[in-house]
Amino acid sequence: MAESFRVAFEEDVVPGKIKHAVAGNVEVALVRLDGQVLALADICAHAHCNLSDGDLEGEEVVCPCHGSGFNARTGAVLNPPARHDVATYPVRVQDGQVFVEIP
Repeated sequence: MAESFRVAFEEDVVPGKIKHAVAGNVEVALVRLDGQVLALADICAHAHCNLSDGDLEGEEVVCPCHGSGFNARTGAVLNPPARHDVATYPVRVQDGQVFVEIP
């Protein structure tokens, strides 16, 4: 059963930036694209670096360690050396607060 966690205020998720948050015991990276807040696993599938320390280039989250790229909407690998996608999580924004649902 999934559980929902309040992880941030909506105003803290700034377009063009990646915000680190924790939902339960899961580290997530929050991004805002086209006004929508998205959440993906914050740990790179390649070298276990925090994606939230990387860059957001359009819809691509670029890992700061080795440059692996992931689609912020789907978690799909866009650039190696990572070979595995990262998880994405449902997000709900309510009354200015961001909630992430963790299975």
